[in-house]
Amino acid sequence: MLLNYLKLSLRLFLRDPFFTLIKVFGLAVGFTVFFILWPYATSELKTDQFHTDFDRIVRIGTRWQFLSDGENWGDISFGEARPYHIPMMAADLREIESYTRFLAQPEFNKELVGHGEKITISVFDGQGNQTLFKEDQMVYADPNLFEFLNIPLILGSPAAVLEKPNAVVLSQSKAKSYFGNTDPVGRYLVLNDSSTLLLVTGVFEDLPVNTHLYFDLVISNVGVRKNWYGVNGGPFATCYVKVGPTVSIAKFEEAINRNKEKYLAVDLQDHLGYRMNFFVQPLTEIAFGPRFDYDFFFKKKSKSTLRLLVIVSVVILLMAWANYINLTLSTMRKRMKEIATRKVSGANSVDLLHQFVVEACLLNLLAVALSLTLMQLLNTPVELFLGIKSIPLESINPATWAVFCTVVATGVLVTGIYPAILSHSYGVKFFVSYARVTAKGKSLTLLTTGQYLAAVVLILWAFLVSLQLNFILDRNLGFDREQVVIVEAPLRKSKAYPADADAFMNTLRASPGVSDATWSYRLVTDANIQLIGVSRPDSTLGTIMFTYGGVDQGYIPFYGITLLAGRNFNANDKKTMILSRYATHRLGYKNPEDVIGEKILVGGAGVADVVGVIEDYRQKSLLYQAETNSETTSGSGIVLTCHGFLSWQEPEKFAIKLDLSGVDQTMGGVKTRFNTAFPGNYFDWYFLNDRVNAAYATEKYARNQIAVFTGLAIFISCLGLLGMMSILAAEKTKEIGIRKVLGAELHQIGVLLLRRSDLEILIALIIGVHIAYYLAR
Repeated sequence: MLLNYLKLSLRLFLRDPFFTLIKVFGLAVGFTVFFILWPYATSELKTDQFHTDFDRIVRIGTRWQFLSDGENWGDISFGEARPYHIPMMAADLREIESYTRFLAQPEFNKELVGHGEKITISVFDGQGNQTLFKEDQMVYADPNLFEFLNIPLILGSPAAVLEKPNAVVLSQSKAKSYFGNTDPVGRYLVLNDSSTLLLVTGVFEDLPVNTHLYFDLVISNVGVRKNWYGVNGGPFATCYVKVGPTVSIAKFEEAINRNKEKYLAVDLQDHLGYRMNFFVQPLTEIAFGPRFDYDFFFKKKSKSTLRLLVIVSVVILLMAWANYINLTLSTMRKRMKEIATRKVSGANSVDLLHQFVVEACLLNLLAVALSLTLMQLLNTPVELFLGIKSIPLESINPATWAVFCTVVATGVLVTGIYPAILSHSYGVKFFVSYARVTAKGKSLTLLTTGQYLAAVVLILWAFLVSLQLNFILDRNLGFDREQVVIVEAPLRKSKAYPADADAFMNTLRASPGVSDATWSYRLVTDANIQLIGVSRPDSTLGTIMFTYGGVDQGYIPFYGITLLAGRNFNANDKKTMILSRYATHRLGYKNPEDVIGEKILVGGAGVADVVGVIEDYRQKSLLYQAETNSETTSGSGIVLTCHGFLSWQEPEKFAIKLDLSGVDQTMGGVKTRFNTAFPGNYFDWYFLNDRVNAAYATEKYARNQIAVFTGLAIFISCLGLLGMMSILAAEKTKEIGIRKVLGAELHQIGVLLLRRSDLEILIALIIGVHIAYYLAR
């Protein structure tokens, strides 16, 4: 009997291939969207929940507040704490069971780890051949890191891999890039072409997508940990604490801050007038929380966006099902004789149910097969354009497979049983007479209106959200970043580096294809923009601001930064500085002109004369915590110092403007000049625009996702509309012919066919506007 149902189903499919194609393709699109979005979004929403006792692990952060202008409190929040804070807390508080810490690469310097933040790794093969790798995802960590966090080791013991100085654990992909398929344990890596050898003691699995962590090399801090407790409180480090199973996070935060004067004594003494406290952030909220300063390597995510992707996946799938049911019900009139004949021949409702379910099952399976094919074909484009990394089939967990199977089974039952119920509702006489089914018309109207409503909501919501995203992505950042290439300073510098850097700058300015050049210590979008303490000599109030360190006299005109008052730096300047508009406001000056000629105390460097005031410009993404943006009331402000004023702020970023028509040739010449000026160093360059755009990658992906999935919703609705119009045109063939004979124009025929659809779309639009507005808010 089943074989007969299958034969009949195939015969019906082939008899009307146009509608079969619309049904299969519509369902395939719905399944594809669901199979891609559901596992991705649900997995991302469970970020960091794979760690053992994830609900008991928290991160300790620090918040500093300062009364800069005598009236308003500014503040800056660090997603880190001093390394020595945590042992002190553990000794005082029984709530703490264990802790671990790591220092991220942007915070490396010679005093802390023996080298700077720029890292190269040399790997030697058996013949002594050297391969050089540039690394930017390295951390120094406590020996218990792999015991504390559930990061599986492929090779090595969690308790032993970091117990010795200079031990390094590699990610699986990094180990393969260094050593191929050979065993890396026991091999040595050379750090920065120096005498420092790193012994590979283990390999860990590549970090999953659903974690806020992002590093490839972990070095033991055993040999350098004593440097973390140096002068001025030492560095900041990422600190995780595991609390007892019954400990309340809020009460734990209160307990820490009851002793904050003890833990923060050094900082409070060095920064008189400041308020300081700690905050506690649950492990599972780090990726979704605010973007604090020093959140290095952390991939920030949006819970609302991920939840929306879950909703979108379900809505588009429901639209595909509604489209299938609509077309099935609309074409049932063609099968009325068949149904009547089968009923007269003794077929009961169960037999009809079996037939419709087999048809639905076969069609859904065809749609699933096409969907899986589309998923394989679209894997790479989806990842590149939408930022969604499809989870391999073999990596999908049983719970997700259960959801998939339930969805397919539900689709079969819903799309199969509903037509069978309508067939059961009427007798043989009705089907023979070709009468219309009133209930069917209501069902079609309800399903079609619901389909249009979903499409209208998605379209309007996408438009409103796109306006918000475009405001962020298209906003003027306050500096010129077009056609700018950044060349990183050499890793190894001679004692004559300042002179070498000046000579290199002179050769750059004379290079063919280069129209201008400048240098600075730090760069816009750098993860570790330098903080500097400044104050007026006649005031006890101090404040913290951002600085790009020493810059040359070409920096301001090069980036097109607006000079509001005073003058630019010149070659004869020594102890001078230029402040941004908001920096002058935070120091208590009402107008930019008022600060010109004033002396400002710079912490650790003495007094500098203010020679100019510039307009504020963006230092980080608009989506960071408010205090990291100089335009906001709790912002930082910008301090530029002339070259040589702060001795440790030497040239690190060489910026050049070039003609894009000959980039390869121009950069080839720049590389030759770099190798001549700094022989034996790694040449690293990139476009500033790419670096700035990378800061907004998540928002650009969100905009692309909205456009694509809204387009798919419209596509499915149009498929349904096309099918409905085709059926309606077939039903009204005689009427259309008579009207055309009587002189009806094309637009009048269109009105006839679209009369019911216009009403359905109008109803959907009236309801959808309010829903979309609510969602966009």
